[in-house]
Amino acid sequence: MGMEVLEEFRPLTPLRSLSLQLPKEKADQNIQEQEDCQTPTAAATRLKPTMVCPPAPKKPRPPRRKLNFLPPPFFEAPQDLSSVYIELQIPSKKIKPITT
Repeated sequence: MGMEVLEEFRPLTPLRSLSLQLPKEKADQNIQEQEDCQTPTAAATRLKPTMVCPPAPKKPRPPRRKLNFLPPPFFEAPQDLSSVYIELQIPSKKIKPITT
């Protein structure tokens, strides 16, 4: 019950892998390609020149004024103004004034 290693659980032998090292010339070339930045010069990546200049921006037009302005119609008041207003009944409770 100690820390002895059983035959079933023997340590595995390490695997040896092949090292993939590039020749120095190719490695130097890859590093140089990564370091150099170049602007694309293909015709597909170039901007096309504009043939005609766009027109200048125009000031927006002010809204049209109403030319057919009619004053509100005049309603004649009846001789007896008390017939226009409805009489309210007096409330049974007192109305409290609003204090601010």
